[in-house]
Amino acid sequence: MCRNWFAGIMFAKNTKLFIYLHQKMNACINSVHSYNFETRGQWIKFVLAAAAWLLLLATAGGLFAQAPAITVKALDPNPAATSLYSFTFNLSDSLPPQGAISILFAEGFDLSNVSIAASSVIKGGLTPYVKGREVIVVRRGEGGALKSGERVDILLSAIKNPAGPGPFTLKVFLHRDGARLVKERNAGTAPLLPDAKGMEGQFTLGANQ
Repeated sequence: MCRNWFAGIMFAKNTKLFIYLHQKMNACINSVHSYNFETRGQWIKFVLAAAAWLLLLATAGGLFAQAPAITVKALDPNPAATSLYSFTFNLSDSLPPQGAISILFAEGFDLSNVSIAASSVIKGGLTPYVKGREVIVVRRGEGGALKSGERVDILLSAIKNPAGPGPFTLKVFLHRDGARLVKERNAGTAPLLPDAKGMEGQFTLGANQ
């Protein structure tokens, strides 16, 4: 079962065992149709957990040049590839249970297939909305408020990379009322201005091969 291989990876004691279990998990994921998950939501949670772990492996390999304020990682950093992304940063303000985090991407990223958002820190569930170059990740009103300065992460899937390696600049914004923000964006009454001030980070795509 895929989850057994994944659990083994987490507790592998040596390199050879780690590589063996990693290969087994990849093979299991590739043939996942043979595994009977109880619900689609359970499968999504598993994939995100596995992908998050693989992203940690990618960091150890030095795949990106990153700014300290925002850490950006792609599971597949190759140009034009479709990938799961993670974004890690410290909150510049508190974030209530009904709040939202929006990410403004550089030109060239295809966000049209973004349909999953998750976090290992932000509790209560997240819902992503795409508006142009912006992805708005809205909290569902559950879980506690997060304090200013707290380090959080966001996982988004699936994002198609630009044709070139960059470097790219993105901005992150915090919002007090996520539902209202989405409504205003859709109505065009509160568009995101290109020069709006937010947390800013740079990153470069490229596999370390």
